[in-house]
Amino acid sequence: MEPLFVDRVSELGWLRGWVSRFRYVPLYVYGPEGCGKTRLLKEFVRRFREYFGGDAVAVYIDALEMGSIEKAVLTPPGLSLMIDAIRDVINGVLGVGPSLARAIADVLERAVGRQRLRGNYVLVVVDDVVRAVGMDRVEWYVKWLFELMNKLSSEYGPRAINFVVATSEGESLGSVTRHRHGHAALLWNLDREPFMELLNALNPPRGFDVEEAWRLLGGNPGKAMELANRYNWDLRAMLNDYVRRAVLLMDTIKARGLVNPLRMAINDVDTFYGDPGTTELRELLIRENYIIYKDWATLSGSPINPNQEIGVGRFYAWQTPIHREALATTLRLLGITA
Repeated sequence: MEPLFVDRVSELGWLRGWVSRFRYVPLYVYGPEGCGKTRLLKEFVRRFREYFGGDAVAVYIDALEMGSIEKAVLTPPGLSLMIDAIRDVINGVLGVGPSLARAIADVLERAVGRQRLRGNYVLVVVDDVVRAVGMDRVEWYVKWLFELMNKLSSEYGPRAINFVVATSEGESLGSVTRHRHGHAALLWNLDREPFMELLNALNPPRGFDVEEAWRLLGGNPGKAMELANRYNWDLRAMLNDYVRRAVLLMDTIKARGLVNPLRMAINDVDTFYGDPGTTELRELLIRENYIIYKDWATLSGSPINPNQEIGVGRFYAWQTPIHREALATTLRLLGITA
């Protein structure tokens, strides 16, 4: 079930401005798991011809889809792809999505056609790129996209050609930004008002505590869908599942002697900034998708303001408050007050 599309007017406008001319480097979109990257990018692809004209070309590739071409590829209404040509470029060993992520030039040339590219706006979106190519290959992949984008611009003569890649893996940010091959931008969870709009659209039961949902989910639309569809609006059951996962992580935290830094981080996530004593825990929690570095350019064009209630600091943030709450609850179960 595709999440509802709520708000994101600023983000759509930012993306429209970014792809309105050739930018020379791929755009690398990262953000908390479930914050709506896939939903936003699909919506942008669907609207691409509204923004740039009926001949504009946009292709969305789900790099994790293994079996179905129809599920792996999305284009704007009115843009048809030659599916037989796509089948020809798929490597059966890799799977549909990973193969297409590595065969962008073939998809554009054989499934779209050179003539439709010349003089037009062209966009290629590759979603979930890190999980598809691997953390150890993401730096290579973004550099390859950088070189490919410039090569195709020279060969095809589009009015503007741009690539966008997306991931929830905050660990990959350092690999991408240490060179000039990509431009990183952050997509964050929904603000309070649109998040409440989303919750109400999902028809919560009478008496449901929307304030508690905000406190635990912090505007994350994916977590709202998870709460409604998987947990039938039972916040306690949802938190209990996250605690079970946190218990497994706590074994590692205790074994490495990182309980005290964790206690400090639960009280103030910015304890990770500039304190070498927290480096090991910071890297562990980023790798496990519990926290994220947030002091970066955003797709909304506006900074993400600190909010202690939902665990958002000046430099770092919990991906969602339920991650922080699960670890704090685990500490209490062990008799340690956070």
